[in-house]
Amino acid sequence: MKFSIIICTYNAEKKLPKTLDSIFLQTDNDYEVIIIDGASSDSTIEIIKKYEKKFVGKLRWISEKDSGIYNAMNKGVKMAKGEYVNVIGTGDWLEEGALKEVAKAADENPGADAIYGKTRIWDRDMQESKIVQTLPEILFSQPMQHPAIFYKRKLHNKFGLYDESYRIVADYLFCLKAFCFGKATVKAIDVITSNFVMNGISSKKQYLCFTENIRARKDLSIKVNIYFEFLNYLKSKVKR
Repeated sequence: MKFSIIICTYNAEKKLPKTLDSIFLQTDNDYEVIIIDGASSDSTIEIIKKYEKKFVGKLRWISEKDSGIYNAMNKGVKMAKGEYVNVIGTGDWLEEGALKEVAKAADENPGADAIYGKTRIWDRDMQESKIVQTLPEILFSQPMQHPAIFYKRKLHNKFGLYDESYRIVADYLFCLKAFCFGKATVKAIDVITSNFVMNGISSKKQYLCFTENIRARKDLSIKVNIYFEFLNYLKSKVKR
């Protein structure tokens, strides 16, 4: 199996169908879907069961309380059987034909540890979007768009799971460990693979995201100019 697509949910009845539909409609079907639900109290579980039948053996799920998003993601990684892992947020979606393009790039670049596409980032009202692809070369200052990364599952054997002491940026920390310090190789492709809506915790808790980004770099002994970083943070707030 080539891809394990992990989705973490909690009371996601309004968002989950869009995400699952985007996977179901992919032209490459060499994948599994793993849903880690945090004991939802709305109709999320009923939706999961409905799609479980639709995916015919390609969807596995659990529902239980967790200690946060990275605890849920780690559960998904441990369940994964695919060669490549992709983590997509509830309410976000794969671009049409994305898996076919990623599979092609993976077959053409077997030595690459990750295939990295472009992300179309939407504002919270879904009125405007921009296309982004932050390359690994500038990871020290800017994180990669995690939903667009399809990385080999075996990277977790070398660089560990997601650090559950973080609330927002453990995926950034993992990328720093793997692709900067660990020299894991990335094949960037000129293809939009994912759509991301800015309505999650990283968008709602921007200051926490800022401070955790600083902490992640400090944890890896990366020199940080706090004054410069804070000015950039304020500029980004003004732009919004």
